[in-house]
Amino acid sequence: SADNVCSGFPVRFSNYGNPNASFTWLFGDGETSSLYQPMHLYTTPGTYTVTLIVTDTTTCNVTDTATHDVTVYVQPVANFNVMPDTVKFGTPINFINRSYNYTNLVWRFGDGGSSTEVSPTHTYDSIGSFRVCLTAFNLNTSCFDTICKEVFISYKGLIGVPNAFSPNGDGVNDVVRVEGKGIVQLEFRIFNRW
Repeated sequence: SADNVCSGFPVRFSNYGNPNASFTWLFGDGETSSLYQPMHLYTTPGTYTVTLIVTDTTTCNVTDTATHDVTVYVQPVANFNVMPDTVKFGTPINFINRSYNYTNLVWRFGDGGSSTEVSPTHTYDSIGSFRVCLTAFNLNTSCFDTICKEVFISYKGLIGVPNAFSPNGDGVNDVVRVEGKGIVQLEFRIFNRW
């Protein structure tokens, strides 16, 4: 027996025959082995018919043959670009998929958000560094590849103050206010024109 694999991973063959016999494995790609339970790395994806020839040297070299098909699936490769990788808070980030040999994708943005779009756009609702991971799958085979990159969401404090007010009690511009976001400390003074 042998399990199907993704390309780049060896196939492990399980032999249930008499371990004292003589073995010849024909892996279907021109390679052979005489080990009891060999491993073999296929260089090209595809389906290979593997033949095991067992010779029992204790019984006048009686021979038996078994065959088993092994499929080596294409390995997906995950990759993406971040446009840009550092943005101000509230600015959308474009993630450009550069993966290949896949059937579907899963994005994890590092803030609990995710997507299955090919090239999604995501907006973060907090500042800091986030680890974005993309996993490319080959659904028919459970082959997958993951890549992660960092993005940084910065925050620029915003402040707005009117340059004049008229505290004369008429209900128009009687109060001056400082408004903004991201203000940690503020010293505010008002002077008359003199």
